[in-house]
Amino acid sequence: MKVQRLVSEGKSNSDAESLVDTVDQERAAFIKEYFHAEWPNRSIYHAMFNTDAGEQMVVRAILGLYQESQPAGLAAD
Repeated sequence: MKVQRLVSEGKSNSDAESLVDTVDQERAAFIKEYFHAEWPNRSIYHAMFNTDAGEQMVVRAILGLYQESQPAGLAAD
């Protein structure tokens, strides 16, 4: 998916694959260094959002999760 997106943006297939590998390695190193966790490890996240859905959709999803996390009978400000 990432490679296809980069190719559609004008990168060659080999450049796109190399870039994805580099970014993934950098991401894994960052998470290991600062959070002492392996990346990707989806079980350590409370929520993940596909930002391609747009800002409005992400905001609605976050607000929905927040409202669901509030104790019953208490209104969120």
